[in-house]
Amino acid sequence: MNGETLRQTVRITSPHGLHLRPLTEFAQRAQQFQARIAVIKEDRSVDGKSPFEMFLMVSPPGAELTIEATGPDAQVALDVLTSFLNEIQAEEQQKESGVRDQGSAINSQDSAIGKPPSVSDS
Repeated sequence: MNGETLRQTVRITSPHGLHLRPLTEFAQRAQQFQARIAVIKEDRSVDGKSPFEMFLMVSPPGAELTIEATGPDAQVALDVLTSFLNEIQAEEQQKESGVRDQGSAINSQDSAIGKPPSVSDS
């Protein structure tokens, strides 16, 4: 499997896209493998082991990234990196939904005690 290039596409579903923290962690994880890691969006390819290059490839919600791995541990690298992207997106979606739920709870508490949500006590 040394010369074979493996690919997998991941759609970005995080409400804020991929930002600095997950992109940096992706690059750090990619650096642990011997395989060459490339990340492709549309017609642009960057080194998946470079946090700087990853950051320059803006990845908003809905973007499709193709992860390419070439080398002796390509399959393991591809599995780990695509799993990481899927996990980080699921975490961010949970956080986002938790913030909305908290906002709804606050608004219902205000309404329950007779205050419109936009009125303050100050």
